[in-house]
Order: sequence, then C-alpha cells, then structure tokens
Amino acid sequence: MKRVLLATLFWLSIGVPALAETQSVIDPTEGLEPSKPPAAEKKSAQSDKKPAQSDAALKRARQRAEAEERRRAHAESEQRRHARAEERRHARAEARALAAEQERARLRA
Repeated sequence: MKRVLLATLFWLSIGVPALAETQSVIDPTEGLEPSKPPAAEKKSAQSDKKPAQSDAALKRARQRAEAEERRRAHAESEQRRHARAEERRHARAEARALAAEQERARLRA
C-alpha cells in the first residue's frame, strides 16, 4: 500500500512539470503586429469618458471642503479649550487638597 502511494506521488511529481511545460508553448506569430482597435471602438471609448466637471461643481466641492476644514478646526479648538478647563479644575482640586492637609496639620499641632 505504501509503495503504491509513494509510486503514485513520484509519478505525479515528475509528470506535472512536464505537463505544465507542454501547456505553455508560445505561439511565434502572436504579438508580431500590434492590434489596432476599429474606429467605432475609439468613438465609443471617448463617449464613455465622463465630461469634465463644471466650474459650479468644482466651486461647490471646494466650498464643501473648506466648510469641513472649518468644522474640523473648530472641533479641535473646542477640544483644546475643554482640556485646558479640565487642567484648571484639576489644579484647583489639588490646591484645595493641599490647603485642607495643611489645615489638618495646623489643627493637630
């Protein structure tokens, strides 16, 4: 049984590359002349292209991009403002805690 499997495996490993070599024969006449598309195909290819965007469409796109940039900048500035306010709250809380600790130390003494 093992010999049959090994023989089959050996036969396949030798036979597959040989089969692949015969399937990849190059046709010597292929590729000598570049094929030119017919005139009808050229016209249809040109008509399939999208027309250039109009000035109004470009202006609207530019305005949308600028508005989005303004919104993004505003959101970033708001985020920075909130971060600064949070830092101030944290600093005040630390100052209150330090003052309370000093007061407790003064009362103990």
